[in-house]
Amino acid sequence: MDVVEEKKRLRVAYQAMRSQLEREWVTQASGRISDQVVGLGLLEGARCVGGFWPIGHEVDLRPALEHLEARGVVIGLPMVVGPRRPLCFRRWTPQTPMQRAVFDVMIPTEAAEVCVPDALLVPLLAFDRKGYRLGYGAGYYDRTLEAMRAQGPLLTVGVAYAMQEHPSLPADSGDQPLDWVLTEQGLLCTSGKAG
Repeated sequence: MDVVEEKKRLRVAYQAMRSQLEREWVTQASGRISDQVVGLGLLEGARCVGGFWPIGHEVDLRPALEHLEARGVVIGLPMVVGPRRPLCFRRWTPQTPMQRAVFDVMIPTEAAEVCVPDALLVPLLAFDRKGYRLGYGAGYYDRTLEAMRAQGPLLTVGVAYAMQEHPSLPADSGDQPLDWVLTEQGLLCTSGKAG
């Protein structure tokens, strides 16, 4: 099976697995992950953190984003600006007007200023210990990470449940590995950045 077909198969499997999670468990696990985002200090020094608004059973980081924003960190939420283009991030605060966009995601309205994160919290369907992630298949985050890394240092943290770990994901030349993955069970270094 080639890489594209294997990724499709794994997307279906991990989406199905995640959709079976009970809402109460998702809420509790999201709370543990949000607490770690705030408490680990991994984002210390970041001026602008790119987060995401949850869809379906994704990890809900909104409590962490609110806490970081209250500490003076600029929070950016991603929006699609066109096919095969990197994501654009617009500034978010708890008072920011939101609108529904592509993939049924809530994003800040276009009145919100554009910002450029120096750290990204990245959603995913599956991850492995090499830092590779399986997304939804459109490649937006891979293009975004590639473009942002070309501009300067970027800290990338995948955010997932521990059950989303896969032994070894299929990857090709366009796949951008993550520095870290954070789950309800703790932080995993995937790129040798620890120590």
